[in-house]
Amino acid sequence: MNSILKMPVMRACVRGRSYRKFVYHPDRLKYPMKRVGKRGEGKFERISWDEATTLIANNLKTITEKYGVASRYVHVGTAVSGGTFSGDKMVRRLLNLTGGYLESYHSVSMGNTAAAHPLHLWHRGQRQLARHASGYQTGDPVGT
Repeated sequence: MNSILKMPVMRACVRGRSYRKFVYHPDRLKYPMKRVGKRGEGKFERISWDEATTLIANNLKTITEKYGVASRYVHVGTAVSGGTFSGDKMVRRLLNLTGGYLESYHSVSMGNTAAAHPLHLWHRGQRQLARHASGYQTGDPVGT
């Protein structure tokens, strides 16, 4: 326990702790692959990192020239809080450096987050804040 809120030391949930199974799974791709068959056939060949980055850059350039920066959109769904391991921040930075991308300025999942947090975490913080803080605000769509 620490601080005025006496919050317990946190650790990852079961889903978060299982993340290493994805990282070290024997079927995980560890190098770039290029489709050599028709879509859906599952035929790929290994290519070099240089070839992969060149292919991605050329395709990104072609799509941007043909459809504009609004055709580029980044969306990440992840079981890890904040997309810590998803790499979307690097993709967003790359797209910003090359003209930008279509952005979503809100999270469509916040309603379920507010509903789920009281079940495992949020209620502790609310109780401690109610005892020790002079006031606080929350954006809870379920409780308001």
